[in-house]
Amino acid sequence: MRFLEWLVLLPLWRRVIPDEVWHVPAAVGTGIAWVVVIVIIAVASGGGDDDSGATVQDQSTPEPTITATAAPEATPTPEPTPAPEPAGPASTFGSGTFIVGTEIEPGTYANSGSSIFCYWERMRGFGGTPDEIIANAVADIRQIVTISPTDAGFRSNDCGTWTLNPPAATASPTDPFGEGIYQVGVDIAAGTWVNDGVGVLCYWARLSGFGGDVSEIIATDNREGQHIVTIEASDSGFDSHDCGIWSKIE
Repeated sequence: MRFLEWLVLLPLWRRVIPDEVWHVPAAVGTGIAWVVVIVIIAVASGGGDDDSGATVQDQSTPEPTITATAAPEATPTPEPTPAPEPAGPASTFGSGTFIVGTEIEPGTYANSGSSIFCYWERMRGFGGTPDEIIANAVADIRQIVTISPTDAGFRSNDCGTWTLNPPAATASPTDPFGEGIYQVGVDIAAGTWVNDGVGVLCYWARLSGFGGDVSEIIATDNREGQHIVTIEASDSGFDSHDCGIWSKIE
């Protein structure tokens, strides 16, 4: 392409340059001619670069762009939920049959109230036979029962709520009291007591324990009229049925 351009430009230069320049002595003319040729070639070469509009593309392979990828955050492992502590034996309970040492604590209990059909039973087994009954009672008055650690179970029906180590049933141990079973030194004081004689076939018993066994009866009576009883400090309890109100006289 540059050679062709030079062929086109040479006649134009001949028109621009006066003939006098071209018709000079041979030596000079030859020198001038060579100068003109060189200039034309240079212009042609330069013009070719400027006018060609050719764009030289970068053939080098671009370096790959490296994108840093953040490592995914680790999902925290949730803490295991601790298993709830197993509930221990209860110290209060109502009607039902319970396993001693597992479902209810052994110890001395009093009930909150008795219906006419209140029934309780200390058990040495769960076979339902009479031989498995350690002690039992049917009563419509306040009961106190000591459940032994060696008992297999305890059964209660319509006796209200049983409470371990119950609080005092009277405001003061020397206050008058009526029907029910009472703890000496807690509910009633040791001393000599007299009833008002209102009851019919009054029954009372001094007790060495609350297991419900007849061997725990220290002394007892069952008759009409007035009764006077001395309760010793060594007695565990006192049981009264249909005797009216007892008052302390000594």
